[in-house]
Amino acid sequence: MKVLFVCTGNVCRSPMGELLLPQYMPDLESDSAGTRGLDNHAIAPSSAKIMTAHGIDSSSFRSKRIIPQLANGSDLILGGVNGHDLAV
Repeated sequence: MKVLFVCTGNVCRSPMGELLLPQYMPDLESDSAGTRGLDNHAIAPSSAKIMTAHGIDSSSFRSKRIIPQLANGSDLILGGVNGHDLAV
């Protein structure tokens, strides 16, 4: 099963999902993308710090924008939002 994590920029929330999932569910494949992200950006320093605390090296991570092929090739798509996204 392939799980796709999606957030806005693919540098904070969704990369953490992509990198953490295999630690807890190694039989699942994970990936991530952003709805407005730019390709080839490093993970945000604050997210990298959290990954390091979990023993995960995120230095090789590079962001990417979501494309139809990526979404269509996923079995489950999970969206990560911040508090501003939830304003009603």
